[in-house]
Amino acid sequence: MTLIAVLAVLLVVNLLNHRWRSHWYLRTCVIGSLVLLAIGRASGFSWTQMGLGRSAILSGIVWGIASIAIVVAVYLIGLRIPRTRGFFVDDRLGGRTGFAVARHALVEVPLGTVLLEETAFRGVLFADLVIATDTTTAVIVSSLIFGVWHVLPAMAWHESNAGIAETLGERHARARWLVVALSVAGTAAAGVVFCLLLLGSNSLLAPMAFHWAVNGLGLFFVWWLRRR
Repeated sequence: MTLIAVLAVLLVVNLLNHRWRSHWYLRTCVIGSLVLLAIGRASGFSWTQMGLGRSAILSGIVWGIASIAIVVAVYLIGLRIPRTRGFFVDDRLGGRTGFAVARHALVEVPLGTVLLEETAFRGVLFADLVIATDTTTAVIVSSLIFGVWHVLPAMAWHESNAGIAETLGERHARARWLVVALSVAGTAAAGVVFCLLLLGSNSLLAPMAFHWAVNGLGLFFVWWLRRR
């Protein structure tokens, strides 16, 4: 029942964010996160089982800082290589000011995307799967569902990212679905990494930090490249 309840909440949130009420994004993610935590607690999960135990806070912070450093290094290398620099050109930022980008990266990403997805996939869902199956199965299944979660946002990614469009073709139906397939595979793989960070640190703080670094710092690097 917990799995069904979590998937139902995620379906509604995904449709609200990408089809019905995208301008409600932040409030939808925060409320969705609270609902998911309530489901977890009602199912009998402890805060520790959901990666929110007090004893692992320090471990989560240490792992999180190390994760952010790795992401920064990878982004800096990617910007230095001409072949990969094009993937940092994203038209969705348009003519946004530095303040707007900062607000997105420092407010909407951590309190929206990261909070919801980590609470759902590495928190409540992962705890439920570990109890129902085993750790390996929980990593695989939660990561696959995490990949499928990104189908709707991936549909718009092809048309807004110059590097993707140049590599796979512009506005071509087959290229668009290839982007979706690659996005699902890529985010599923990222889900595995997030799960490993959770298991290594016993804290959601580690995958949250890594997740924010990939998304939030990515925005700063994209904006910086556009300014240049």
